[in-house]
Amino acid sequence: MKREEMKASLMRYRDAIVRERQMAGELRQLRIRRRMLEQCQGAEAADAAQSIGKLEQEIARNVEESLRTRGEVLALIGRIQDPSENAVLVLHYINGDSLERVGEKMDRSERWARDKHTQALDRLCGL
Repeated sequence: MKREEMKASLMRYRDAIVRERQMAGELRQLRIRRRMLEQCQGAEAADAAQSIGKLEQEIARNVEESLRTRGEVLALIGRIQDPSENAVLVLHYINGDSLERVGEKMDRSERWARDKHTQALDRLCGL
C-alpha cells in the first residue's frame, strides 16, 4: 500500500467523527424545529418528526461505523512497535491533533513529529 493510501485509510475514523458531529448538529436543529411546529401541529410537525427519526437512525448507524472503524484504525496503528511512532499516529489520527500539536504534546518539534509520522507510515506500508 502506498503512503497516501495508508494516510487515507487512517483518516477514515476522523472522517466518520466529523460526519457524526454534522448530523448531530442537524438533529439539534430539527428537534428545535419540531418543538416549534408541535405548537401548530399538522403536516409540518409530522414531517419534522419523520425527518428526526430518519436522522437518528442514520446517526446510530454512523456511530456503529465509527466504532468499527476506530477499532480497525487502532489495530492498524497497533502494528507499529516503536512507541513514539505509535503515539504520533494515535494523537494525529485518533485524537485529531495536528502534527504541530503532536510535537508539542510530546515535548518535541513539529519537524520531529512529521519525521516520526513519515517513518510510521513507511513502516505500515512495509508490513
